Amino acid sequence: MDYSAAKISHGMKKWIFSILWVGLALSSRAQSPWFTYAKSQVDTLASGFFYGRGHIEQGEKKAAYHIATEFQKMGLAQFAPAPSFYHTFKVSANLFPEVPVCIADATPLISGVHFIPDAASGPIRKTLPLVFLDSLTLSDPKNYSRMMGKSWVGKALVVDKKGVTDEGLKKMIQNILQFNPLKADLIIELQDKLTFSASTQAKGFAHVHVLRGMISRTTQQVKINMPTSFIPEIQSSNVTGYVWGKEVTDTFIVFTAHYDHLGMLGRHVIFPGANDNASGTAMLLTLAKYFSHPDHRPRYSVAFIAFAGEEAGLLGSQHYVRKPIIPLKKIKFLVNLDMLGTGEEGITVVNATEHRKEFEQLQSLNAANQWLSQIKPRGKAANSDHYPFSEAGVKAFFIYTMGGTKAYHDIYDRPETLPLTKFEEVFQLLTAFHATLDRRPNP
Repeated sequence: MDYSAAKISHGMKKWIFSILWVGLALSSRAQSPWFTYAKSQVDTLASGFFYGRGHIEQGEKKAAYHIATEFQKMGLAQFAPAPSFYHTFKVSANLFPEVPVCIADATPLISGVHFIPDAASGPIRKTLPLVFLDSLTLSDPKNYSRMMGKSWVGKALVVDKKGVTDEGLKKMIQNILQFNPLKADLIIELQDKLTFSASTQAKGFAHVHVLRGMISRTTQQVKINMPTSFIPEIQSSNVTGYVWGKEVTDTFIVFTAHYDHLGMLGRHVIFPGANDNASGTAMLLTLAKYFSHPDHRPRYSVAFIAFAGEEAGLLGSQHYVRKPIIPLKKIKFLVNLDMLGTGEEGITVVNATEHRKEFEQLQSLNAANQWLSQIKPRGKAANSDHYPFSEAGVKAFFIYTMGGTKAYHDIYDRPETLPLTKFEEVFQLLTAFHATLDRRPNP
């Protein structure tokens, strides 16, 4: 055999071994009962059956029922005084019962792809000529004075912040977007990326976000039909359950995640919310399943809370802190889970700087097991459901994964494109971290 042939043969063997190793690793991961269960929950919660887990078609209520049913299957205990998995409260919501339609000159704009309503927008059904407020307008003092000195009733005001660097002008534009002092019938805000949100309020004017490039200075008019429905009272529910501790029953380690998302525009444009936050809810359910198993029963009681109303402003967690089922002083530590669908670049831990000892334990566990490429510390942030608890004096972390998909608050956050790259490793880290908390006596 000549040398080059031997070299190729050796290379082929290495390649075949690598493929077999990766295949075995993937097969092993796919066969993990925890990962398999979690993946099924992500796929389920982000499916069309739950309508984006918002208020249209009662998607949020259906998701709450699904989570409560899972808790029941696991045998989780219900909290007194009236034993129930539900912790209810009222919210208001601005909804879009029909898919908004917008045509720029003769070009139809696709809802969710080319344009999206502002969550607090009022209704509109009109054809309107366009007026532009952008860096070109603002660079000319005469144009600026003319714009600010007129009422733009009967017009659509196109606002483009790109290229505006003056801080005073930025604040003025923000004021126009928020309050519409120029009285335009419609505000069109041009953006590079479209994201939706949830709102508990409705503006007195119509406001949409349009992908930059879909409307230009040559566009003459828009035709828009966008009904809205403001509902002042809707019942929402946090879903709660717990596992009794073997030794300490009145003190809890708590895992939380919000299960609500943005719902739909009409009955055709859906925001699946696979990463945000079917992934965190799936982790919550998987942890509940793990600790409800007799072999994994903890020393301290462990509670699981799936929050509603996070997308509209942490409403479910704020309600819980105001009317807690578990007294807040009886929560030993809380771990909030939001957007756990990636992990190529590790995880971030909010409140790491507030609770250094616990953060060092996370880092030590990860260093010993090499689960994640990094655990990045972050300070306080009011960016998820841990925050009301932290402000009330409860020790809490908020953990999210980094890297991978950039889909966020849009129609592209789908289960089929969510990699769950380090989901199982995060699960192992969380159970190991819980073990350190479970061993430690109460402070």
